[in-house]
Amino acid sequence: MARKKKESSGEYKHETFLLRTEFYKQIHYMTDEQKGKLLTKIYQYAIDETEEDTGDALIEAVFSVIRSWLGSAWKKYYEEAELKAKKEKLGGILSSLKSGQKLSSESLKFMEEGGYLTRAYLKKKEVPDEIIKSLFHNDQDETQEQTFKKNPRQQEQYEELPFS
Repeated sequence: MARKKKESSGEYKHETFLLRTEFYKQIHYMTDEQKGKLLTKIYQYAIDETEEDTGDALIEAVFSVIRSWLGSAWKKYYEEAELKAKKEKLGGILSSLKSGQKLSSESLKFMEEGGYLTRAYLKKKEVPDEIIKSLFHNDQDETQEQTFKKNPRQQEQYEELPFS
């Protein structure tokens, strides 16, 4: 549907967009000049989400319908893309865990914030028991990361574990 490109300002700009064929019914009755102005207005909106009034009520009415659809379509697309990226990241982390690789504090934080760093979830994802045990410090499912915040000296011991 759409991709965003990160600009130097930190803002994202839309690189692509789609139009629905159902919009043809409204566009069909426009003159070629109106169609051209509408298309220019759509592109401008897709590039920087700004709008300039064309002074033509038909163009503005059709554009308002298209703008509304673009906004909801972009929102849905980016939400799905973000979810997919999180799932892929989680899959990579779980693969690393299963192979006994040490997880970065960033990976542990990602799992903890997403609610994935629990014994039950890791067991369900078939992470070996010894690796699960190495991630938790006590029976209350407190992770080593949480323990380190309370007692940084324990981190040295953790880093020496073969499955941490």
